[in-house]
Amino acid sequence: MQVDLVKRHCFPVYWSGENRRALRGHWFARKGGLDWLPLREDVAEQLETAYRSQVWHRRTFQQSGLFAARIDLQGSTLGLHALFTGEDDTWEAWLNVDAHSFSNVIGLGGIGIKLRRGYSASHSAKPSQDELHQQKEEQMDDYCSQVPVQHVVFMVHGIGQRLENSNLVDDVGDFRQITSSLAERHLTSHQRATQRVLFIPCQWRKGLKLSGETAVEKITLDGVRALRVMLSATAHDVLYYMSPIYCQNIIDSVLHT
Repeated sequence: MQVDLVKRHCFPVYWSGENRRALRGHWFARKGGLDWLPLREDVAEQLETAYRSQVWHRRTFQQSGLFAARIDLQGSTLGLHALFTGEDDTWEAWLNVDAHSFSNVIGLGGIGIKLRRGYSASHSAKPSQDELHQQKEEQMDDYCSQVPVQHVVFMVHGIGQRLENSNLVDDVGDFRQITSSLAERHLTSHQRATQRVLFIPCQWRKGLKLSGETAVEKITLDGVRALRVMLSATAHDVLYYMSPIYCQNIIDSVLHT
C-alpha cells in the first residue's frame, strides 16, 4: 500500500483496489466501550494548541458546576467545545456540544465523549497482540523492500466478497504473515535473503455488475434484507457461475482484474 500524505488517502500499488482514507492519529475520542476514533484534523489542531499552553491550569467553574477550562472549537458544528479537567499537572479532556449533535466530527452522536492525545505507552513489559502484529507488519515491509521477487501468486477469492465484513486485501495480508512464519521455520537465512514470494489479491467480484442483481435489490423487503444480502453475496454467486449467461462475465472479470 502507498500513502498520499497530501490527499490523505492510501491505495494499492501492485493491484487495482479502492482508496482508503488516511487520518493523522493525533487526538482520539471514545464513547463508552468503543474503539478510540481519530478526530478531524481541524479539531485536533485546536486541541493541540490548547494542550501545549497547558490550558487545564486556567480552570474555572462552568455553568454546569464543573471545575474545568473550556475551549470553544471553531468548525461546522455550532457549540462544539472541549473541557479540560484534572489536578496540577494531570489532565483529562472531554468533548461536548451545547445544543447540536456533532456526529460529523467522529461519526457518533451524544455528549460527554472522552478525549485522548496520541497513543499511551504500554505499561506491561510483555507486548500486546496489537503491538506484536504491528512489529510483524514493519518487519514484513523491511523484508519486502530488500529481497527480490522470485515467485508471483495471484490470490483469487471465492464467494462471499460482497459481504460487508469480507475484504480480500486484508485476508491476503494475513496469509503473507502465515507464509512468512513458515519460511522462518523451514528455510535457511540465505534462502530467505535471496528470494521471496509476492502475493497479489485479485478482487473480481466487487467491481462486477450483473443485470439480475438490480432486480433482486428492488424487490427485497426491509424485513428480510439481511437474509437477502447474505444469500445474494454467497449462494447467488454459485448460481451465477453455473449459468451459461453469467459464467463468462465472471471469467472475464477474473482475467481483467
